[in-house]
Amino acid sequence: MDLPDDIDDLEKIVRILFYSAMVTKDRQSLRPNAYRPQAEKGGVSVMRQSYCTPTFCKRHGKKIQSPRNNRAYFGFGLLTADIIRSFDADIVYTPDIENNNPYHADIEIGYIPTKGEQLPAEYQLKVDRMVEAAKLYIDPRPDSNKWEGKAFL
Repeated sequence: MDLPDDIDDLEKIVRILFYSAMVTKDRQSLRPNAYRPQAEKGGVSVMRQSYCTPTFCKRHGKKIQSPRNNRAYFGFGLLTADIIRSFDADIVYTPDIENNNPYHADIEIGYIPTKGEQLPAEYQLKVDRMVEAAKLYIDPRPDSNKWEGKAFL
């Protein structure tokens, strides 16, 4: 499937979440780490869910999880592209053909952090706002291979 390079404002953008790196211990809210850019890369890896199924997103999340490294597949955080842009961030289409993920995109906040470095306040504010705005979708059956949770709104 050919996806348009331009991401429409109303597109649903999903962040695959891992416990406990991106979710609080009580499993009820997101940690700022969920939308913090990767060190040395600058992008927050997401999927253009408007073009794929929640089951595809889940299977991809389970494929890249690493429970031994504090990254057990947990569920999703959902934003729309217009909300991301409202925080002075951008969403860029970056298909990951190598990992069979043509729906991959990156959220860019305009700053590439160094490993172990805190984000400057203006960029941390962007991350915090995305965390607050994201709708949390907890997977009720993370061990299954099919999304059985609530429909993405």
